Amino acid sequence: MALNFLRADAAVNAEADAISALLNGGKLHIYGDTQVLTADTPIVAQELLAELVFDNPAAAPAVAGVATYSAIDEDPSANNDGTATWFIALQSDDTPVFCGSVAATGGTADCIINSTAIAAGAAVSVVLMTYTAVKHA
Repeated sequence: MALNFLRADAAVNAEADAISALLNGGKLHIYGDTQVLTADTPIVAQELLAELVFDNPAAAPAVAGVATYSAIDEDPSANNDGTATWFIALQSDDTPVFCGSVAATGGTADCIINSTAIAAGAAVSVVLMTYTAVKHA
């Protein structure tokens, strides 16, 4: 059993690139309330605030295990009013890939958006979103 499991840059880049490839043409759903326990947990009570679309490719090649998603199409008209707190990234067929936290510009989260105060009909855009593959377990 490995006690000090460490991965090389090539390995973490390959992981981040594979995750990114799953999101080519996929969707980014933004929600308020409490984040689900896992990306595979069905979303039943949370109300969809906004839906954005990843470009193809979804991200540039990873560097040091970090994939940066800078090409996500804006949602020009948010679905509902609410305070954004988390997101789920989905493949184009709605298969979940991963979920994480949301913050507004100046905040710290997995996904930074223009404003967490979302109003139905308002534009929602991503300022910065990343996925990080860890080098050690």
